Amino acid sequence: MIERYCDPEISLVFNRDAEVARWARVEMAVLEQVYPDGAQRLSQARIPTGYQVDQREQAVGHEFQAFLDVWRDWAGQDDKVNRLLHYGLTSSDVIDCGQALALEAANSHLFRLAFAVRSELAKVCAFHTDFLQIGRTHGRYAVPRRGDSVWRANSLMFGRQWDRWSDSRWDLGAVDLSGPVGARTVLHDGIVLAALEQLGLHRVGWSTQIVPRDSLAHWAATLAGLCTVCENVALQVRLLAQSGVDEVQERSSTERVGSSSMPHKRNPILAENICGLARMARTAAEPIQLSMLQWHDRDLTHSSVERVVVPDLCHLAATILQRTTRLLADLEFDRERIRENLEQADREGSSSASQMDALIQSGMPREQARHQATGNQEEGSR
Repeated sequence: MIERYCDPEISLVFNRDAEVARWARVEMAVLEQVYPDGAQRLSQARIPTGYQVDQREQAVGHEFQAFLDVWRDWAGQDDKVNRLLHYGLTSSDVIDCGQALALEAANSHLFRLAFAVRSELAKVCAFHTDFLQIGRTHGRYAVPRRGDSVWRANSLMFGRQWDRWSDSRWDLGAVDLSGPVGARTVLHDGIVLAALEQLGLHRVGWSTQIVPRDSLAHWAATLAGLCTVCENVALQVRLLAQSGVDEVQERSSTERVGSSSMPHKRNPILAENICGLARMARTAAEPIQLSMLQWHDRDLTHSSVERVVVPDLCHLAATILQRTTRLLADLEFDRERIRENLEQADREGSSSASQMDALIQSGMPREQARHQATGNQEEGSR
């Protein structure tokens, strides 16, 4: 992710040193079950940095083996530690657990940001219940409706998507320490369950050499869906800010420039940015769906994808959520313009629906009532 759209807290979660530290944490949790004294001794050894692992990888050609080599070198001459470190595990076991820990931290941050959006949507809804606004369909005047109608619909949609995304987070912590091809032949269940409990994770029902990716795919889809709701909020702002509508504007400082060549313009810059970022969030979620496809017990097609798009999706979601909160908090509603548009719509025939309903209630057949109401509006516009 380019720096412009990076979130500092997400960067801390996914930086290389943090990733390597999570691998060490998983290895230590297992070692404490099979050799507690060795785990105590190893905990005093410095955890390798990402740079040191990367340097070693250039020689051995295997990222995780490079990590183990550097760490063992620093652990000293304890032969039993060297023998039992990574015992019964594969790199996939440790990397999958590490990713689960990373997503737990990222999701906690995203949860706070999403809560802020939900709160601002609720404020907008509460502020716009006391007036009517002209509704629009197909970009045309329709009939009057409550001023909070669009915002309430988006608020409820955000809440439903929040629930779907929140539910998906539990399954991300379902991992395994099952060894080569998931055979579960080395570490007995007691060791695995104790190690996962120490990490705050839980065991998936069954795995191959990697944890099945359906939970990750579901999480990505629901998070992208949350971003799409934010996009719809931003889209409503863009529509209501158009020339000729002018009912809503993004709050602007005196120094803000709308156009380098047309000084009069006041553009919905933040709303447009949210819409563009949401497109990228959906794009990031798509290849994660394909990670569910694996040759036999495991291949590596998911690895490169997840290295890129999982952090990117978290960065995008964090940026979108923060900017949506800011957008909602700084909206300026022009009540006078809303009233003028309502009156203009009435002159152009938006009251035809209420006239037709009144004629139907008086006993007139529907088609006759529709033609009568249409005729009344045409007569009134002459």
